[in-house]
Amino acid sequence: MSDQPVLVEQDFAAYAGKRSRDPDFNGYRLLVRRKLDVFGKDAVRYLDKEADLKLTSRTSLNHPHATNRNRVSRQIAYLSRRPQDKKALTAIVGPALAKDVDTHYVQTTLAVQIDEDSCELALRIHAMAWWDGQNLKNRVGNEAEMDLCGELINRLPQGFALLMDNWRKEYLPGSVTPQDLETYFNTYTPGEHWLHVRRRLDKNTAIALHEDLGAWAREGFLALADLYRFICWSPDSNWLFGDDGKMRR
Repeated sequence: MSDQPVLVEQDFAAYAGKRSRDPDFNGYRLLVRRKLDVFGKDAVRYLDKEADLKLTSRTSLNHPHATNRNRVSRQIAYLSRRPQDKKALTAIVGPALAKDVDTHYVQTTLAVQIDEDSCELALRIHAMAWWDGQNLKNRVGNEAEMDLCGELINRLPQGFALLMDNWRKEYLPGSVTPQDLETYFNTYTPGEHWLHVRRRLDKNTAIALHEDLGAWAREGFLALADLYRFICWSPDSNWLFGDDGKMRR
């Protein structure tokens, strides 16, 4: 028997309208948080084994709080750098910027999310995670690297889309051109814009997947692994600092 969580109608209802601000629904959201925690930790093990990508998993708050503007409109499990990997970056950016890098959720993340009407799998660069955003923008300034970025996006499974911030324009895998990416990155501003690569299921489809939802999440995360590695700063993928140790802009 599978130990994978399943989603039900009431899991989505806790994020709708007035319920999203109501502490009486904290218990329902806690149940969802625990389900997502299972998906997240399962994905950490899977990515370590299948992609040699070592991440850590956390979940977002299930109760209204100042940090979520007193409204829980969605619940998230997100995968991001391990503490030891953040230390490698903080050591380079210096003490003045280290406090930004050391945050838990202001990162580039792989995430599985539930809101009132959908389940979403995504790769996101947080608007304030300028270190990865700038690393990516510098990297795709090289023509060969821009082509590689396009290859990584175009080979993503059907249903994924590249977006910027809260804009409506979507770039669909299989049809993204170098000109599309040039337009995108000419506009994309690290420290200001979110970058999203996401895939959504409507709630009825997510519920119908039942115990197969965990496999859907695992395979989606695996499909995003190479793009995640391409984006993030690491000692082996350093497009943020020049040979002189100064930050590139």
